[in-house]
Amino acid sequence: MPKAKIRLAAVIALLTWAGLALELYGFIHRALMQQLGVLHGVVMFFNYFTNLSNLLAAITLSMWIRHAGSAEAGDQDFPDYLDISSVVTYVWLAGLVYNLMLRGFMHANWPASIILHDLVPPLFLVFWWYCIPRLRYTLKQVLSWLLFPIVYFAYNLIQGAVDGHYPYPFLDVSRFGYAAILENALGIMVALLALGMGLVILNRYKKK
Repeated sequence: MPKAKIRLAAVIALLTWAGLALELYGFIHRALMQQLGVLHGVVMFFNYFTNLSNLLAAITLSMWIRHAGSAEAGDQDFPDYLDISSVVTYVWLAGLVYNLMLRGFMHANWPASIILHDLVPPLFLVFWWYCIPRLRYTLKQVLSWLLFPIVYFAYNLIQGAVDGHYPYPFLDVSRFGYAAILENALGIMVALLALGMGLVILNRYKKK
C-alpha cells in the first residue's frame, strides 16, 4: 500500500475526529450552560445525522489505515468497500442538506460545522477515489444504503413524539404535520439515491 495513500487517509481521519470532538464539546457545553448535564449533551450529539455520518467516516478511515499499515492484517479485518461507498453518500447528504436548507437557520459550532459540513465530504470523496479500487455495484446494493437514513428518520419521529425534540426543522411534526415531514423525507431519500448513482457513475472512470 503506497504510504502517500495512508498519509492522505490519516490527515482526513484526524480532521474528521477533530471536528467531531469540537462538536461534542459544543453540545456538552450548551447542556451544562442549561444545567442539563453532560449526558444530555452527549445524547443530543448523537441525535444529529451529520454527527453520525461523520462518525462513520472517522471510524471507516481509522479502520482502513489500521489495515493498510499492517502487513499481517487479513482480508477479514478490512472494511467492506461497498460500506465505504455508502458512507461517502451519507457525509455528502449531510453536507448538502445543511448548506442548501439549514445554513443560517440553525445554531452551529462554527469550526466544527465547517469541518463536518464543508471539508469532510469532498475530502472523503478524494479518499474514496484514490484509495478504494473500482467496484461492481448493483441496484440492490445502492438501495440498501437507504436503510441507515430510514432508521434514523423513524427513530427521530418516535423520539420527537415522546419528548417533542426534533433535531432538524424539516423533521418537526409539531410544526408541519406528518404529511409534509414524510414528503421532506422522501425528497431526501431521492437525493441520497441520486448521490449513490452519481458515485456509481464516477466509479466507472476509476483505474482498476
